[in-house]
Amino acid sequence: MMKADELVLSDVHLYSDNRPQDKLVSIVACVTASDEVKSQLKVVQSHFVFKLPGMQQYNDNALERKELSYDDDGDLLVKREESDEKEVMLLNHFLCTPLDLVGLQVWSGALLLSDYLLCYGHKILNEHHVLELGAGSGLCSIIAGMFSSCVFCTDFVDNVLEFSQNNVEMNKHLLGYFQRSNSICEKSCPVIVKRFDWTKHECEINLEDPWGWTMQEKDDLKKVNVILAADVIYDDNLTDAFFETVIRLMLQPPSKVLYISLEKRINFSLDVMDVACPAYTHFYQYLQNLPLHSGHQDWDVQQVPTFFPQLFHYKRTPQLELWRVEALLSK
Repeated sequence: MMKADELVLSDVHLYSDNRPQDKLVSIVACVTASDEVKSQLKVVQSHFVFKLPGMQQYNDNALERKELSYDDDGDLLVKREESDEKEVMLLNHFLCTPLDLVGLQVWSGALLLSDYLLCYGHKILNEHHVLELGAGSGLCSIIAGMFSSCVFCTDFVDNVLEFSQNNVEMNKHLLGYFQRSNSICEKSCPVIVKRFDWTKHECEINLEDPWGWTMQEKDDLKKVNVILAADVIYDDNLTDAFFETVIRLMLQPPSKVLYISLEKRINFSLDVMDVACPAYTHFYQYLQNLPLHSGHQDWDVQQVPTFFPQLFHYKRTPQLELWRVEALLSK
């Protein structure tokens, strides 16, 4: 069990060009922690360079010009080439934080999910309303905003929401990137940062809260059909609240698909006196027992193979996983 003020560190910053941001250090004063812990907190701005996917992924007719091959299940195998084009995302984030503020860091699961969205966003995000739960730095929401015209980027803690908003504003050049070419981008900023408390059943309308919901936004929330989550599995109580929220959302029409990425963190456990991954085990057991927890029998749960192109620079290990979850609602 980790202590409340024990610091955790993501290794993602090792693969990016991070620069100290003196103008943001004031936010450290708002962190609830001892002076010793605060002295170790550092805010940086990182340049995350990523490749754009090959254009053949956006043109199904390109398949006619290539030799087709199929896997054992009869599914089409498509060789996806990488483009020479690159873009840059700027993100403010912490290098290390206490456990309750891990959303102020950037984690590998978010980069894995972002890779997947870049490769397949033209199919799973276009003309869809998107909700990201536990968005943290806002990285995945920004990538989703390259395809979708409405993305709710949500978290709960004020400091994290402020970082999300700053990062969205710094990356407006990316938003609507793939929509502009199709002339369907209706909003100059399709990513909306909002407060979402998983322990509550409803998002509260609160015009006095800068991260509160308006009536129109709550109506738009009902249109969400894609839910995203990255790096939110590290505390069993939060995992339970996460699934309770997801179940409530997914059992309401329209049909929704959840994409969740995570990293199995293997540590020595005093409970079993062996190496273990208790947070992942709890997540996996909940996932496999969705019919029992939800009272709904028809769930499609699949682990997504991670052989799609890596477009961000990070270490993609076997411990990084991506899952697709869908509640099969009767029509």
